[in-house]
Amino acid sequence: MKKILTTLCVCLSITLLHGQGTIVFNNTSAAFAVSTNTALSSVIGGSQSGGTSGKTAIAANGYYYALLTSTYDGSSPTSSALDNQWSFSGLMATNATLSVFIGGITGPGGGGGVAVNGWNPGDTNYVMVVGWSSNLGASWLTVSNELSTGNWAGVGYYGTSTIGFVASGGVGSPATPATSIFGGTGITGPTTLYTVQPVPEPGTIALATLGGLSMLALRRRKA
Repeated sequence: MKKILTTLCVCLSITLLHGQGTIVFNNTSAAFAVSTNTALSSVIGGSQSGGTSGKTAIAANGYYYALLTSTYDGSSPTSSALDNQWSFSGLMATNATLSVFIGGITGPGGGGGVAVNGWNPGDTNYVMVVGWSSNLGASWLTVSNELSTGNWAGVGYYGTSTIGFVASGGVGSPATPATSIFGGTGITGPTTLYTVQPVPEPGTIALATLGGLSMLALRRRKA
């Protein structure tokens, strides 16, 4: 009997240790739709204003989204995805393709939700969604490296959502439903992805300047 109780206690401890909360990383509401804007992103010195924006239907995997989380402590982290307070949850999503869901996010588990490693049931975390056009890369690791260096793979779109906080589902038995990260105290509005482009290396800038000076000198000689 003692051995049985010991085994049950060990199993329970392992279950609690590896417990995972559940969230809904899926958006089919126009209130939280993603759009693109042709204005330059502030991450490369742009103003994020003055461009044209809108939502258009696009093939699956035309955009990717990553869910970042941060421990809730009552003091909201910055909106910079490279802030070391943010951690990649391991969850990726893509764009919704149906016309009625233009600007929507199709995440793992759909409306039923998905478990998140390291997020215990009922615990509260800050959440932020990072989005980008697929030509910049297919993983958050690739895009975060580009973000940190400014060496983007090409001209594309990048942006972040507002910051929210939610307590995960999966509490009790039967477990409570997965918690949506959109609405309520979570992400409260649409996300706009702004234009990014490769930043020329110093050598490239120097060559371009030299070429311009050479052309100017030739014009003066002809004159």
